[in-house]
Amino acid sequence: MENRGKKIERMYYILAGILLVGFLFSYFSKGIKDYFVPKLKTFNYQVRTRILKQEDFYTNYTKNQAIVGDTIYFVPALKYEDFCLYAYNTKNKTLEMITKNWVNQVEPYEGIVYFRDVKDTLYRLNPKNKSIEKLFDNCADFQIVDNKIAYLNSENRNVILYDISNKTNIDLKIYPHKFLYMGDVIYYYFTDESSYIYEMNIKDKTYKTYRLQDPILNLMYYNGYFYTSVGNIKIVCFNNKFEKLWEIADQNRGIELSKILKGRVYYYSLSNREIERVLMSVDLEGKNPREELKVNGITYNNVEFIVEGNKDYIYDIKNKKKYEFPGIKPVLFYYPDKKEIDTLQGYRMVKANNKLFYSDYVKLIEHKLGSDDGDRVFISNNLKNIFVKDLKAVGGNLFFYGGQLYSFDIDSNTPNLVTNILTNRMFVDGDTIYIFSITNLYRIYNNKIERLLENAWVLYIGNGKIYYYPNENGITNGTKIMVLDIKTNKTEEIKNDGVYLSEILYINDKNIYYVEGNNLCVYNFETKEKNILHSNLLFFDGCLVSNEKIFFIEINDNGKFKIKCLNINTNKLSTVVEDIGYINSYLYDEKQKKLYYTISDYYKVLEVDAK
Repeated sequence: MENRGKKIERMYYILAGILLVGFLFSYFSKGIKDYFVPKLKTFNYQVRTRILKQEDFYTNYTKNQAIVGDTIYFVPALKYEDFCLYAYNTKNKTLEMITKNWVNQVEPYEGIVYFRDVKDTLYRLNPKNKSIEKLFDNCADFQIVDNKIAYLNSENRNVILYDISNKTNIDLKIYPHKFLYMGDVIYYYFTDESSYIYEMNIKDKTYKTYRLQDPILNLMYYNGYFYTSVGNIKIVCFNNKFEKLWEIADQNRGIELSKILKGRVYYYSLSNREIERVLMSVDLEGKNPREELKVNGITYNNVEFIVEGNKDYIYDIKNKKKYEFPGIKPVLFYYPDKKEIDTLQGYRMVKANNKLFYSDYVKLIEHKLGSDDGDRVFISNNLKNIFVKDLKAVGGNLFFYGGQLYSFDIDSNTPNLVTNILTNRMFVDGDTIYIFSITNLYRIYNNKIERLLENAWVLYIGNGKIYYYPNENGITNGTKIMVLDIKTNKTEEIKNDGVYLSEILYINDKNIYYVEGNNLCVYNFETKEKNILHSNLLFFDGCLVSNEKIFFIEINDNGKFKIKCLNINTNKLSTVVEDIGYINSYLYDEKQKKLYYTISDYYKVLEVDAK
């Protein structure tokens, strides 16, 4: 019995030894394997292990196109002078305007089109019944993943997570300038220190920080790798720890990351000339570059705009299909009836009866002459995020623009959207409004809108004539001035002997008064002589012509503003307002011999005698 017990005891020792040897072998062989075999990239979060489809990628670029079924939803943007949302049905070849107001961002998700308008309101469009639902306000940017919308709150600048299913919000309590939302994790950074990338695990609220060699513009993610643009200089690919793997650059042209489709990284090759853009692509290792197509704009989705044989096309880069683009037409939404109200035009200021309306570039403000009441500031939902860049009076109504053109009813104090066309500048000649959009000029008259000029840079409009530089092959030709007579519809060229007019103050039948550098000059059409009237002037802006007087704003070396007046008859220059703060607006009343003006952060109209 004793021997049998010892045998059993020895068996237990042997088994224990075998287990110990097995454990040690397993442990050391794992170390040996880790030493000799390259380590595989592992990802800690569920979103990182998700294998995306060939056409899917995470990006924080602001997109303005979406493809749902047979319909392409898009914002034409700068190419077509229109930021409204349109729907183009590729099957029926029909184009439909979805919104009148501007749309800044478009994202598709689960067959629904989400879009953010100029007022930072987020909507969603159901393509089946064409219903539009408002989701929430104060959305400055958004991305959709896993039935949740991560958006940047435009008021507090914090990132909020909105659950589409139950309509609940979670404040992530981060305040970045840019972010990339990927479900369980969010990456974010700040534009003033964009070489630092911050990673937040949304579930357990843990953070990581990565430091890059260069500041970045935007960020993309595709199947375990990050891609970014460094300025317009190069494109860089990183692993999941933001360690650089490869980069591409072009010494002669700028490049900018676009999208990732079917195992290719797409980017734009940019020349110094705005009109030349080429869509290029490389493989996921940054090799095998190839030219895809020449494009007319920059987009960050599957849709590109191209021109072939003087025809515009929408090109689906994913499916390699192109559709003839029907073109965007100017639309007049609203034009007010003429009112019997006496108005006087100033610079960003209008006098209507006994009231002054003026702009501080952001708001529209009313001042009642002879009253001690404070000035009335018009701030409403209708004017949210709309800058009042200029203010004109036509037919007893006010007009202003902040991207789009609006009218303002003085009696009811309500704004109305006038047209869909982008407005860069506004001119008024009599009862006619002219809006300059990129390189085209439109006229609004007799309740209709029409395009008068294409590919031109408008210098001045007055007395029924339009003065402009022609745009030739994408370049503004400043060696000749073209004049279009509205009444006769005839165009003639004015030889200006190479005098480039950077800023025109006033044109009459004989002379052009203009700014050249720091000089106030006059050019005579007949004698073709140029004379410097006054030198060493630091011009700012704000020209106003009234009865042979030219008023303009000058800034001194200390950053203070003054209003000066040139008498056209005597060519004498005088100072009306001396060394004051930033001047927002002003108006000269010839009858009262007074000049009214406003300065920043001071909601009160000042006045001075100006005989």
